[in-house]
Amino acid sequence: MTNNNQNKVVDKFGGSFYTCSVRRDGILIVDVFKNDILSPEDIQQIVLHIHRNYPNRLFPHLIKPSPETITTYDGLLYLSGPERTLVTCADAFLLTSLQQRILFNFYNKFQKPKWPTKAFGKKEECIEWLYQVSKEYIIK
Repeated sequence: MTNNNQNKVVDKFGGSFYTCSVRRDGILIVDVFKNDILSPEDIQQIVLHIHRNYPNRLFPHLIKPSPETITTYDGLLYLSGPERTLVTCADAFLLTSLQQRILFNFYNKFQKPKWPTKAFGKKEECIEWLYQVSKEYIIK
């Protein structure tokens, strides 16, 4: 398990509907607090912001949408598209609503990303799984 030093946020940036926090251990947490539909353009804005701040680095992502946030089908397609290969090596989604889990299962079944992707109900489970699947990107 992680210790408090690894959990420490070393960089934080964001936009009008999201915050990205880079932890000392290399995990990037994306908090989405848009209580609405997330479009491909919204997701692209996040991806480009990460890439602009860290142009040559891949992160294991812990993605935490608010319970009311859902993504369009085109947004789901963008999530597994080629632009995201610039910034991610693994995605752990912290999903707290039934509608998010249904959409995630549909997305993951029919449009599987090229990197490890999984949904969880607890933050600790996300972190542990990210440690397992992205060891070469985690800083110990």
